[in-house]
Amino acid sequence: MGRRLGIPPSTIVYYKDRFSRFIPSAGGAGRRRRYPSESLELFRRIREMFENNWSVEQIEQELTACRGELFDAGKLEGAEAGSAADGGATRIAALLAKMSDVLENQALFRGEIRSLRDEVASLRQERDVAEAHQREKVAELEREIERLRLLADGRNRNDSLDFPPSEYLDLPLVIRTGLGEYLGVLGRNSRAFGLKDFVALLERSTDRGEAVDLRWRREGDAEWRLAVVAAVDSDDTRRIVLSTARTVTPSGNAVVRVLKLTINDQDAPDSLLLSLFRQIRESFEG
Repeated sequence: MGRRLGIPPSTIVYYKDRFSRFIPSAGGAGRRRRYPSESLELFRRIREMFENNWSVEQIEQELTACRGELFDAGKLEGAEAGSAADGGATRIAALLAKMSDVLENQALFRGEIRSLRDEVASLRQERDVAEAHQREKVAELEREIERLRLLADGRNRNDSLDFPPSEYLDLPLVIRTGLGEYLGVLGRNSRAFGLKDFVALLERSTDRGEAVDLRWRREGDAEWRLAVVAAVDSDDTRRIVLSTARTVTPSGNAVVRVLKLTINDQDAPDSLLLSLFRQIRESFEG
C-alpha cells in the first residue's frame, strides 16, 4: 500500500493502528494482514485529511460518515439482491469477529513486550548494583592486602615498628606547585593516587634482580619519611627518600603532600616532581 500510494510504510502502520476500526481487512494477521482494494481509497483519504491539517477527531468523524454511507449503500444493494445481501452480512460479521480477535491478540502481545522490557530493565539494574558492590569489595581487599604487605615489609626490614597508618597511606598524594596549587592524580573509578600506589610503582619500576629495601620513619606529628634503597649490583645502590606530611588543602580536602624527594642525596627540583607526576598520571589513568 505504501508503494501504491507513495506513503512511507511507517505512516501506513500508524494509520492502520490509529483508525483500525474504520479500515476493513481481508484476513491474515500481523505482517501478513491483507486488505481489499477499497482500503486503498481510505488510506489515501486519511492522508489527504492530515495534509489539510484535520485533527484526529475530525478524521474519525469523517470516516464514521463514510462508513455510514457504505452501510446504507450495502443495505440498498442487499434489498435488491435479497439472500445475497444476507450472505454478505454474515461474511462481514465473521470478518469483524476476526478483526476483533486480531486486535485483542495484538494488545496482549504488546502487554507481554512491555512486561519483558520492564523485567530486562530490572535485571540490568540488579546487575549494575552487583557489579558495583563487587568492585568495591575487590578494591577494599586490594587495599587491605597492600597495607598488610607494606606492614610486613616494614616490620621485617626495620627493627622499629614505625609505620604509617592505613588512613595515611590511602590519602591522595599531591605536590604543591609554585603557584600554590595542589596537583594530584585521579585514576580508574575516580580513585585518587595514594602513597601506597607510589610505593608499589617504585617497586614495579625496579628490575626483578634488584633487592629493594623500604624503611619508614616518623618525622614529627604529621610527617613521614620513606627511604627506598635498591641495590642494582654490588657497586651501584640507588637511594630514594620521600618526605611527606598530612595536609588539608584550602578546599578542605585531607591529602598527603610531598615535601621533598631526594635521589642519591640530591634534592629533586620542582620541575622533576612535576614531570614525575605527569608520568604517574599517564600510567595510572591509562
